[in-house]
Amino acid sequence: MSEQVDVTVQLSGTIVGPLAVLQGHLQAWFAETWAPEWYADAVLQADLPNNHGARRREIVFAQAMIESYLVEWVRDDVRVGFGRLGEFFRANDRTPIIQRWKRVIKQLREEGAIPASPDFGNAQWRELAKLVEQRNWLLHARSSRPGTAKQPPDERPLPTKGELLDMRAGWAVAVATAVIRDLHEALGTPAPPWLQ
Repeated sequence: MSEQVDVTVQLSGTIVGPLAVLQGHLQAWFAETWAPEWYADAVLQADLPNNHGARRREIVFAQAMIESYLVEWVRDDVRVGFGRLGEFFRANDRTPIIQRWKRVIKQLREEGAIPASPDFGNAQWRELAKLVEQRNWLLHARSSRPGTAKQPPDERPLPTKGELLDMRAGWAVAVATAVIRDLHEALGTPAPPWLQ
């Protein structure tokens, strides 16, 4: 008879575990944390006013933080177990990030792993939809399309460099921060300390 024992090992400040012994074999997992670094990158860009390139990078980095945070929160705070993460985050999943947040949180709530869920219809989530749209336009090259006055609105290049210059520095960081704070507020848990 085999017994599985989960242990978390910490080396040099990096969580390496959990470790599981299955029928005499040691299974080691490693995990890296990216959300705080994406956040720091976005904050650096937010500190550069009047710079369309900084707004572009802030948008991309803020959404990357939101995507990384969901996985890392489930992995490190909810602790469903490394072996079960694939049940929540399928390999090569192309589900849009807002739908992924909703699906994962619903699944966790149904399993009783979390006591509540955020209100996905509130202002923070509407702003996140705008952030996701801006990021998609940038990374899927809508911003690179040529434009003309007679062009249908849905074919216009967006966002333009002028629109990025008009965007408030720090908007994307504020949106991403508000979404994570909203999650923790709904759950009654503290937001991560790196989130200002």
